Amino acid sequence: MFCNHCGAKLEPAQSFCQGCGKQVLGAVPPAPPAGSGLARHLRLLGIFWLAYSALRLLGSGARVAGIGAVGWLARDWFGGWLDGWGLGGVVPAALTAYGAWSLAIAILGIAAGIGLLERRPWARVPALIAACLALFRPPLGTALGIYTLWALLPDRAVSRLP
Repeated sequence: MFCNHCGAKLEPAQSFCQGCGKQVLGAVPPAPPAGSGLARHLRLLGIFWLAYSALRLLGSGARVAGIGAVGWLARDWFGGWLDGWGLGGVVPAALTAYGAWSLAIAILGIAAGIGLLERRPWARVPALIAACLALFRPPLGTALGIYTLWALLPDRAVSRLP
C-alpha cells in the first residue's frame, strides 16, 4: 500500500503517512482494544440503542395503527363533524407525520446500535444525531442521549471548556 499524497510505502494498518503526515484515504482506524473503556461503552451503547429503538418502533407502529382506527371511528361516530371545523384533513395528517417521524428516529437508532456493536466508523454520526433527538424524550431518551454524548464526544472538546 502506498500514500495517496507522497507515494511513500505504508503498512496495512497505518492511518497516517510517515512521510508527509497526511491521513491515508480508505484506511480504517484500528478498533479499540476489547478491554478498554471505550470498547465497553460502545458495546453498551449499541445494546441500549437497539433496545430503546425497538421500544420506539413498537410505539410508532401502535401510533400509526391507532391513527387509522381513530380516523375510522371519528368518521363513523361523528359523521364528518370534524370536517365542518376544517380539522378532518389536518388532524390525521399531523398524527401520521408524527408517527412517521417516530418511525424514522427508531430506524436511525437501530442503525446506530448495529453500527456501534460492529464498531463501524460511520456509526458515530447517527448515534450522535439520535442522541440529540432523544434528549427531548424523558426519562429513558434523555438518559441515553446524555450517556451517548458523554461516551462519543471527543476528549479534546471537553478540554476547551473554561
